[in-house]
Amino acid sequence: MRTVGFLLLLLLVIIAARLAGGTAGRVAAEESRKSASEDLAHFIGELEKFELASSRRQQALRDTYVSELQEGGWESLFDAGRIKQDVGLAETSRIVNRAKAALGKFEAGVLASMETSRQQINALEISDRERSTMLSSFDRGAKASHETLALEHRLILEAESVVSLLSSNTSWAVEDDRFVLQDPELRRAIGARFQEMDAIALRQQKIYEGANSDALAR
Repeated sequence: MRTVGFLLLLLLVIIAARLAGGTAGRVAAEESRKSASEDLAHFIGELEKFELASSRRQQALRDTYVSELQEGGWESLFDAGRIKQDVGLAETSRIVNRAKAALGKFEAGVLASMETSRQQINALEISDRERSTMLSSFDRGAKASHETLALEHRLILEAESVVSLLSSNTSWAVEDDRFVLQDPELRRAIGARFQEMDAIALRQQKIYEGANSDALAR
């Protein structure tokens, strides 16, 4: 009987140990899930704060750039009435130069902002995997920004080429606030440049739409 009693006691001890182990396992699993959930919430919070700060910097730079273009007369660059009064196109050339200066300032600000963003990502208290995810997303945005800047340079250069064509050719006039281009070659050359500017503007719009789509997807 003592043997039976001993075996029964041993069995009860084993069962109790297994039950305790199972409970501990469930507790550990629950704590693991809770920790993972907290880590995800932390990552999302850091990501949202980073994107908000980055977006505000970029928007401030863009607003300043657009304001400087407007103040420099960019919107009236090819206004026929204004050009009619601009002897030798001196003011027209100054408008282009002011636009170049504004773009140079804007580009420097964007590049500095991107470097700040990269440093901030590297300083975040997140896992290496999460950092890699953020950097990949950041690099895609940086690529789009570089392309947009390049297109902006091309746009101003195309506009400058139109001014150069007008400056070096006298076979044009402004009548009833419209350009009249008597020289077919001049008409073709200027038309080609305006078509290129339209294509550049369209490409920029697609980049912006793509960036907005990525933001909404996140």
